[in-house]
Amino acid sequence: MKSFSKIVNCASAAALLCGTVLMVPVFAQNIQNIQKTTIAELPRLTAQELRRREIAAMIEEYRNALFDDPQNGERHRLLAQQYILQGVADIAEHELLRAQELGISKETLLADFGRAYLLRHKYNQVIEEIVVEDAPETDLGEIYVVLAHAYYGIKDYQNAFNFYKNAEDIIGNHFELDAPLANIYNMAGEYELAAHHAKSALSFEGKNVEMLLLLGDLIHRKKGASYSHHYYGLAAFYQPDNLDAQVKSAGTLYNLNRYNEAMVVLRNILANDQTHPMANFLAASISAEGNNQRTARRYLDMAKTGLDDFPPALLLKGKLNYAIGSYGQVKNALNRLIAIEPDNLEARRFLAASLLHLKENRRAVSVLEYMVNENKLYGTDYLLLGNAYIQVGNYEKGSNYFAAAANQKLDQINFLKQLTLENFEGGRAAGVQLNIDGIINISSFASQQMILTGFEAINSENYDLAIDLATKIIDQDRTSPIGFNLLGLAYLGQEKLDEARSNFRKSIDLDRNFHHARLNIAKLELIQGRENDAITSLNKILSVDESYLAAYELLYDISQKNNDLIRAERYLITAISADPKSLDARVRLAEFYFENENLSKAKNIATKMIADFPERGEPYRIMGRVNLYSGDNADAIGNFLQCLSYDNEDQNSHIYLSDAYVKNGEADKARPALEKGLKTVKNKLPLMIELIRLAEHDGNYKSSYLYASQLKLDENLKAQAFIYQGILNLAEGKSEEAIKSFESANKAGGNKNLIVSELAKINVAEDNDDMRYNYAIALNNSGASELAAQELEKIVNSGRISENISKARELLSSLR
Repeated sequence: MKSFSKIVNCASAAALLCGTVLMVPVFAQNIQNIQKTTIAELPRLTAQELRRREIAAMIEEYRNALFDDPQNGERHRLLAQQYILQGVADIAEHELLRAQELGISKETLLADFGRAYLLRHKYNQVIEEIVVEDAPETDLGEIYVVLAHAYYGIKDYQNAFNFYKNAEDIIGNHFELDAPLANIYNMAGEYELAAHHAKSALSFEGKNVEMLLLLGDLIHRKKGASYSHHYYGLAAFYQPDNLDAQVKSAGTLYNLNRYNEAMVVLRNILANDQTHPMANFLAASISAEGNNQRTARRYLDMAKTGLDDFPPALLLKGKLNYAIGSYGQVKNALNRLIAIEPDNLEARRFLAASLLHLKENRRAVSVLEYMVNENKLYGTDYLLLGNAYIQVGNYEKGSNYFAAAANQKLDQINFLKQLTLENFEGGRAAGVQLNIDGIINISSFASQQMILTGFEAINSENYDLAIDLATKIIDQDRTSPIGFNLLGLAYLGQEKLDEARSNFRKSIDLDRNFHHARLNIAKLELIQGRENDAITSLNKILSVDESYLAAYELLYDISQKNNDLIRAERYLITAISADPKSLDARVRLAEFYFENENLSKAKNIATKMIADFPERGEPYRIMGRVNLYSGDNADAIGNFLQCLSYDNEDQNSHIYLSDAYVKNGEADKARPALEKGLKTVKNKLPLMIELIRLAEHDGNYKSSYLYASQLKLDENLKAQAFIYQGILNLAEGKSEEAIKSFESANKAGGNKNLIVSELAKINVAEDNDDMRYNYAIALNNSGASELAAQELEKIVNSGRISENISKARELLSSLR
């Protein structure tokens, strides 16, 4: 079972279920009387009321019995148990102490004392006094339950989980166990197990609102609103005053395009509380979706100050005002939002676009440069940054960002489109998904769209299109160097070197500081074998801007090509001196040292980076690698964790951390480290591959097979996934399954050499002709006909009577 230590400090942990400790009727109940209830009244009573009356009747019965025999310790105990069920803990404790005084051993009363303490939230007293070793064996299940609840109460979920599982082994499934286990599994990210236990809990108490909401969340995560709404609707029906249930029900109705029904729910909330923030926010979102922007703004206004610090509402307000061109209002709302959430990238995009409309171009650059400094640029941001820089007259950076945008293969129509729709599991939009395609106006950026498309055409080697677009850009603005530079790149792609050089020169004539063109001239010189001229061109750039890293990088590449390692190192050191605030050159220099196995210098630069950039992740990653390669695994772990505390999207650090755990003898921590990374990194594939391979170290083949199966969902990765599955099969000694996996990999178009290499590791028992025949077929299908023939010969020459002999002989004949 996977460790649950990662959820010990989970901030989202639910409070104790049902507001207090859930009670299991484990005590013997032989209720004979229902206090003064007639047959006619029974149908009108709720189950809870009937239960309360049963308990009250039993309390009355035991009290009467004690009146006749006050020294009967067992009756005091039975009375205490009824008070526990009634929730009256102080009297229950008194009766238990009286039972102990009358001879009932403390050991047999442990479970009862534990239940009484739990009712009063005396969790630490439970943990101190209720000792498993002191309990009778017959009470162990109940003791485990009590201790589990106590640890749950103090939010020690790892110990709670262990005791719940111990109790489950004895008691079996029960609401009191399934409900908290469902919550714990959910907090741990084990959603399938969470759903299993939530369903089991509801089989005992089908109207439990907390489990209905949890199951709704889990099913929404997996299948969406069409499946989750059933559970949210039931929760809202059973508990109409539960606003969480009502809001989620309205949110799923919205996602199902059932806007009228959603509004009925929301109006019911607003009828009782006109300023309810979430209800108004949802109503505003629905109105915005229907293009009723005035109504949407009215709902946001009705919330008064209730949404002033709620980022999704501020974002919606910004979008609504952007839609009507009220850019000043956008600025007010989104300035407040990014003050609360500096990392809200969507807000920065809308704010920057609005500032550009307001001609506050330098402020727009500042808003976007935050994303550069924090290494949080995504696809569309390169385009918006390019536009912002062009507006302030910085054609060099504008061109560079448009080129980067093209490399991202952006959608040129919706460059401000929201990259990922929010959903309520993320806690950002309360179940609402707001489609903003219809409210974004990008017409003012038409020329920039052509620049982007031109760079994309260069990347896809569609040089005729690039020439056409570059010509149009030049016609629109003959004072901009960007069009001529793009035209030069297109000619360079067509190997029209003179035309390329001419246009790069025109770019420089228009803007002497347009280094992008000078860099392209240097590359052109290298193509023509004029290395000295290339170096001269690069030095001209550096004479104007000594911090221009791209020039140093090309000089570094030239030195590396000439195997001049001293000069290569010197260029990077010079780049660092020229721009001490930049990390990029330092990272590149550290990589140079790693490539040349110079750990001493790598450590020196890492130490300096940590001192100069203590709140950036890269320095700690580099120091961690130094530790890892030096065998200082514990220090490596610390540095990789420090790196990830600043940048949890650092894909390589998640992998290095996992490797360090394995090498430090803590393989059980490697898988959780990688799985945590899956939630934050952009490219999940490398981490998934590491998770598959990790079974070799932690023995968790079940989990590794699961990740291999996930890879199969991508047609481009299916063959690779089957190869990994086969490797796992081999590691488990499942040769027959491995053969099938490698066959599937072959059919999916996998690398035949790799498949044959892995197949060659299979050993077939001498007397297993069936398996050997299938093995031979797999080898033959993968192109290893000679190896296949050798296996077939073993069948033919075995002397055994087998139906495979004739088939083997026939296939062998076709191979010879």
